[in-house]
Amino acid sequence: FVQSVAAPVVAITGSNGKSTVTTLLGDMVAASGIRVAVGGNLGTPALELLDDSVELYVLELSSFQLETTYSLQAAVAAVLNVSDDHMDRYADIETYASAKARILRNAGVGVLNADDPRVAAMAGADDTWRFTLGTSSEDKLFGVDAIDGEEYLCRGEQPLLAVAELKLPGRHNQANALAALAMGTALGLDIGTMRDVLARFAGLP
Repeated sequence: FVQSVAAPVVAITGSNGKSTVTTLLGDMVAASGIRVAVGGNLGTPALELLDDSVELYVLELSSFQLETTYSLQAAVAAVLNVSDDHMDRYADIETYASAKARILRNAGVGVLNADDPRVAAMAGADDTWRFTLGTSSEDKLFGVDAIDGEEYLCRGEQPLLAVAELKLPGRHNQANALAALAMGTALGLDIGTMRDVLARFAGLP
């Protein structure tokens, strides 16, 4: 797939939330005026997305797909979390996590969940950005900070969006939003555009 396309690829995996984050980031890219194709494990299979007019591919990838992926060179690759899943297929959770980590091989930027020890320990990307539901203080760390009694999604110490403005409820969706913001920022998307999408994104059907 990678050798067949000129457009960059963003790749997303995780035990939970990957369909939401893939769709959310795809919406952010589209709202930025970039011709994007979204699919993979979600919706349209990757090879059916191939089109010379596409400027960016956003792909959800499962551990099953990553087991046989060798040539992926994602511009941005994210691992959202790893939990006990598919244990009928894998010997243990470490083997499962190892399959997920393949997404980071040769990636330009890796976006990792700092709150998940297995994910936080992964390596392989040239540059690593992180997200956390805790406070953030570094430029490549996205987190949740309290400012004047109100919680904000932040990049480092810079507030990006009040949590109250998110249409998606729940702490897990705050993490999903932070992951999308980190990936979008790594891609150079406009923060105002990303905020607008987050404020209206109601989740998957």
